[in-house]
Amino acid sequence: MPLKSIEFNFPIYIDGKEVRKVLWERGNTVEGVCLLHRRDS
Repeated sequence: MPLKSIEFNFPIYIDGKEVRKVLWERGNTVEGVCLLHRRDS
């Protein structure tokens, strides 16, 4: 089944508005990936 919406436990900003639920049918979405790496010195 395709994912239609996602709900977060924290607020996110979309189009300058604070939301907690994102509906995929409401327009284009941007995907971002962040890699965190811990260096032991």
